[in-house]
Amino acid sequence: MSAKKDYPIKLSVQVVTYNQEKYIEQAIRSALMQETSFDFEIVIGEDCSKDRTREICRRLAAQSPKIKLFEREKNLGMHQNHRQTYFDCRGQYIAMLEGDDFWTDPKKLQKQVDFLDAHPECALCFHNVLIFDEHTNEEAFYCREDQAEITGTEDILEEIFVNTGSVVMRNDLFPNFLETGKHLLMGDWSYYIWLSTFGKLGYIPDIMACYRQHNDGTWMKADVGRRVMAVAEMYDQFDEFFGGKYHDKIQLLKRRYRAYFEMDGSRRKWKARAERAERRVEELERSRRVLKLRERELEKKIADLEGRDGG
Repeated sequence: MSAKKDYPIKLSVQVVTYNQEKYIEQAIRSALMQETSFDFEIVIGEDCSKDRTREICRRLAAQSPKIKLFEREKNLGMHQNHRQTYFDCRGQYIAMLEGDDFWTDPKKLQKQVDFLDAHPECALCFHNVLIFDEHTNEEAFYCREDQAEITGTEDILEEIFVNTGSVVMRNDLFPNFLETGKHLLMGDWSYYIWLSTFGKLGYIPDIMACYRQHNDGTWMKADVGRRVMAVAEMYDQFDEFFGGKYHDKIQLLKRRYRAYFEMDGSRRKWKARAERAERRVEELERSRRVLKLRERELEKKIADLEGRDGG
């Protein structure tokens, strides 16, 4: 942990956004609704969006003195915008919120600051999150039911159980960002592995945010092969970073995730085939009903003709 220092404000909400006009207002307003015993600011890094995102951020910033809007002069990209926005935050604690997610509990920040105040061994605090799939309308929870209250590096190496929208972390843990993970598909996982080297990860089981799952994200758009390569690259980088301390564990995890992604890709292929088969069955069923209707119409016409001939 870094030495204690004076901060001008208790907490900063870090919001990074790019081309999120559909979501950004709800995200910012979910931060504005927070009920706390301390002052906080909302620091927005707007990365030269091509839609109305910047316009919406400007309007909301004009309405609330809590909002500090940083408009990038050129597009920095997801990782660099996150890094720059982090260093624009002045709070003792930093709460992270991506522009397409939102918080659902007005006491979220208070609960997490209280937790960190009571757990100096923790570098950050996270909580459970509702996942909402925009395409299927399915819902799930981000964390397992048996998620431990206190975890560390070996735990976060195994799987990503920390959702960015749930994080409140201590400021001034590091003077500069680690380069590991900067160019990966999933920078969040490598970020939390790294943060675990500064302290423990504390968990609150309350569901206090919503994570939108949609196909616009880099990870969701990636095929199985790219996901396998990204996870393998991340593990290789951390194997070097930790000096081989977790080498055997990392090799096992690389094999596990390769199998998982390949199985998942296969499952999706079989699911697509099943959906095509179901559509074909529906088409055949509709054709059968049409033929049956025509048969009845033809039978009626024949009966009418026979009736007239008999008369």
